[in-house]
Order: sequence, then C-alpha cells, then structure tokens
Amino acid sequence: MAGIFGELAVAGQIAVRTMGRRLRSEIETEPDSSAFVSEMQSILNQASSEVVAEFNVLTLPATQPPWVTSDVRVEVDQEVSYLLDGRVYANRSLDIWIKPALQIWARIGDPGEVFRGTRSSHSFVADREGPVQFGNYFPNDWSDPNGARLQGDDVYSEVRRSCSTSMSKRRRSKSNAE
Repeated sequence: MAGIFGELAVAGQIAVRTMGRRLRSEIETEPDSSAFVSEMQSILNQASSEVVAEFNVLTLPATQPPWVTSDVRVEVDQEVSYLLDGRVYANRSLDIWIKPALQIWARIGDPGEVFRGTRSSHSFVADREGPVQFGNYFPNDWSDPNGARLQGDDVYSEVRRSCSTSMSKRRRSKSNAE
C-alpha cells in the first residue's frame, strides 16, 4: 500500500509544479503541426527538381503503431533528410511529453535496422534500397534492431497528439550515380 501512496505523492508534486508553471505562463506553447505541414509542403513544392528528387510530408498520430511507409523510395548511397515537428503527451494534464526526435524512428525497408536523429532534423546516406518507413517509439520499446515491438500495439492507445515529418531525398549527382 505504501507504493501507491508514494506514487500519488509524486504525481501530486508534479501536478502542483505544473499548475505553478501554468499560472506563471511558463508552459511551452504546443507546436502547430498543421502549419508545419503546410509550410513544408510549400517549401518543398518550390524546391529545385535538380536538387530534390522526391519528397513526402506525413503526420503520424501518437496512437499509430510502427511502421508507416512513406511514398519515398531510396537507393544505396542516396542522401535523405527529414525534419520533425509535434509532441506526444504521456500525460497532458501534468504536461509530460516526448519530443519528436525521441518519438520518431526510421528504417529503410522491412526488415531494416531502426535509427533516429538526435534532433528534430536528421540527414543520412541510405545503406540499402527500399521505402523509408517511420514509426512511433513511446510508449513501447524495440525488441530487436529491426523495430519489432516488446509490447502489444494496444499500448499506443495511451498516448495523445501527433508528430509530423517532412522528408526529402536528393537527386543523385552524376558522380554519385556512377
């Protein structure tokens, strides 16, 4: 029984701190995912086709289990970049959330080894060919390097909001294509 009271005490302390931050207007404003998607779509539509070979903008609801296949397929040694925006709440009333850099992981093909950037932008050179896939991490955990999940997909129903990603692949230069 002491465990339950200890957990309630911790939750109460977090709630009091969060309420204080709300009263002092110190709660960080939530990102506007629809504005991010719209702006990225506009920027990528205007990008030179000599530089950007293909792009995709997609939104992953936090409740979506991995993996979502993008419309972009890459070749070995192709340069790819993605930008992330959004927030996934573990508990909205306590303002406990996960940044997109930790939440969104990627892989090339199925199976493909999972990876992520350390920030909300990431560039990489494809080590294999296939479609780029994106997946939500929290509240689950990987059970192998290819992105199999440790728990059932029903755990994703416990989280809220979404993250958006804007991905582009660069056109291969003639020297890279040879």
